[in-house]
Amino acid sequence: MTSKKYDWGGDSLPQIENHSLCKHKIIKDYLIKYICVRYRGNIPYPNSSFKLTIIDGFAGGGQYDYHGTTVGGSPLAILEAVKEAEAILITKHGKDRVRLDVDIICIDKNKYAVKHLNNTLDQTEYPREKIRVWNQEFGNTLPEIIQFIKYKSNSRGKCLFILDQYGYSDVLMSQLRTIIAMNAEVILTFAIDTFITFLSEKSKPVLKNMGFSDSKATRILALNNHTENCRAKIELIFSEHIKQHSNAKFYTPFLIHSDKSNWGYWLVHLSKHYKARDVMMDVHWKHGNKIAHYGGPGLDMLSYKSAFDNDYTDQIVLSKEYRFDEIAKAESMAVLPEQIARVVHKCPLPFHELKDQISNNTPASDEMIRSALWEGKENKELIISRQKKDRIKDTDIIKSPPQSFFSFSRNKG
Repeated sequence: MTSKKYDWGGDSLPQIENHSLCKHKIIKDYLIKYICVRYRGNIPYPNSSFKLTIIDGFAGGGQYDYHGTTVGGSPLAILEAVKEAEAILITKHGKDRVRLDVDIICIDKNKYAVKHLNNTLDQTEYPREKIRVWNQEFGNTLPEIIQFIKYKSNSRGKCLFILDQYGYSDVLMSQLRTIIAMNAEVILTFAIDTFITFLSEKSKPVLKNMGFSDSKATRILALNNHTENCRAKIELIFSEHIKQHSNAKFYTPFLIHSDKSNWGYWLVHLSKHYKARDVMMDVHWKHGNKIAHYGGPGLDMLSYKSAFDNDYTDQIVLSKEYRFDEIAKAESMAVLPEQIARVVHKCPLPFHELKDQISNNTPASDEMIRSALWEGKENKELIISRQKKDRIKDTDIIKSPPQSFFSFSRNKG
């Protein structure tokens, strides 16, 4: 992620904060899991290579200073992830069965960042012919990236975009739609706190450039009175906007705080695949209380209910921040069985449709959802034909017993 605050043209490296290191760890951990999961499709074809392209759209100079120690940026995190994933696959399947063909495209508009990045990459062991470094604006490179991916794989997909923009306006909704239409995945940063804090009438052209209609931009500006309630409403509008206009089926926004300013930015994962969403969720739970989401536990993540709208009450929308820790997990597991029973009460659903319906509204992983289903079954709150939790199939019907209301003893106060 680059901006004026990151300067690779001087005598010293730019400084990096803890929250950015956490973000790089999330990217690395996700890529390791992504490669290992996607590689399973290659197992039946031992003589074929697993072809993947990773695009780092705002790559930076590759190195930073962290309290006197040189640490790698996102390009090095990507290289480390590929290397570690390959080691895991070789251990599991044998060296002769693992053939990774991973190209990495690093893009940055800052010529000093590109110069430093090239020098940094020259010192790595990764084949330089598999790493391309482009000194351009990300948006200008998208057609060329698409052509490269099609030429390499002769099919759509098997590409992942890391779009670590510094602010909020370098990545357009039209570009996200184009990427998602390729069956690709996106990890996007969005400086939500910065944008809302400095929102003014001068921001209207920026809002329109981000794909907001005149009426929606006017509504956002009208909400801008800097109260917590209005900030929450603006966040909800932006969240829905990114989800709808990217055409991503699965959308997971999480908040990372700066350790110095306490301002937060979103780390958003966009995908068309439930499994990809679940892998990212596992990574977030791994990093515990370094990441948060707003809303409530269970199925109330980033939820909006008119009863909590300050237009009708004195309560604040999305006022509580949930960390990915054991307390948050316990709170989610305490309410998930009842919430799921309410979802399927009027309309029983196959498991895969239930997951599709609730995934964008919950921080729960697939394992947590299965555990909640099983607890509901054991408490006779849900009906599932399977006899073991880990045997629930996508086609299995989830339904609730016929009853007019739900009463769960452990939730009574």
